[in-house]
Amino acid sequence: MKNQLLKERFMKEKIKYIFVACSFLLFVMACFNPVFVGGGNGQGLLCLIFGAFGIVMFPLFFIELFSGNFDYGYFWNFVWLANPLYFTVIFLLWKPKYKPAIKNSGLSLLLASSFIFCNRLVTSESGSPREIGAKDIGYYLWLSAFVFMFVACIVGYWIERKGGKR
Repeated sequence: MKNQLLKERFMKEKIKYIFVACSFLLFVMACFNPVFVGGGNGQGLLCLIFGAFGIVMFPLFFIELFSGNFDYGYFWNFVWLANPLYFTVIFLLWKPKYKPAIKNSGLSLLLASSFIFCNRLVTSESGSPREIGAKDIGYYLWLSAFVFMFVACIVGYWIERKGGKR
C-alpha cells in the first residue's frame, strides 16, 4: 500500500519535473541565441556572464539619479537579478519549498518581463550603459524559461496540497 502511494506521488510530481526540464532547456537555448539587437554583442551566454557586471553597476543608478544627468543608463541593471533568482528557484524546488519558490519565481518572472521596456543596459565589462534595440529570439526563450519555472512551482505546490501536506 505504501509503495503504491509513493508510486502515485512520483507520477504526479513527474509533471513538475517536466516543466522544470523544459524551463532549463529554454534557458540553455536562450544562452546560444541573440537576446537583443544593437548595443554591442547581444549573445545570450555573454549577456549571462556580463550580467554580473550589471548587478555590480546597479548602485551607480543612485549616483546618476542625484547627479542631475539621469538617463536610465544604470536603472535597468536590476533585470540581471532574474538569473540568480532563477537558480534559487531550482534549488527551492529541489528541497521542496514551494511557497518561497513561488515568490522567488514570480519576482524573477517580473524582473525578466521588465526587460521589454529596457532601452539602455550595461552589456560589457566596460561598465558603461549602451543603447539596445529590438529584443531578439534569445529574450523570448529566456522569458519563456521563467514562465515554465513559475508553472512548475505552481504545479509542485498544487501536488503537495492535494497530497495532504500543508
